[in-house]
Amino acid sequence: HNFCGLNINHICREMQFIRCLRPNLTKYCCHIILDFASANTVSDQSIKAMAFDYLQLNGFSMNQYIVFRLLDSQYLNVRILVNRITFEGKVVPDGNDYYRSEAVLSHLRNTDDFIR
Repeated sequence: HNFCGLNINHICREMQFIRCLRPNLTKYCCHIILDFASANTVSDQSIKAMAFDYLQLNGFSMNQYIVFRLLDSQYLNVRILVNRITFEGKVVPDGNDYYRSEAVLSHLRNTDDFIR
């Protein structure tokens, strides 16, 4: 994450602060779910690196984000919450986000660093 802390109230305040840069944007937050076949052998560091690469390749390089792992499943379930509004006030488009995400995941699968 790149928030000042993990207190939910602080995160909400920080997101609202950035949202002030684009007050008319209604869909300013993006919730991404990544599911993987195995949860047992993946380190937290690998998840962080993969999530960071995923965000960068999807255009979220200057955005607020938090990544967390759900531990209640036999499968790896990674959640990413990201603000579509950048620190500079630009907006990461959400058109064709499914196809863009699939292309990024396909690219990541073909790298040596991807979680297998």
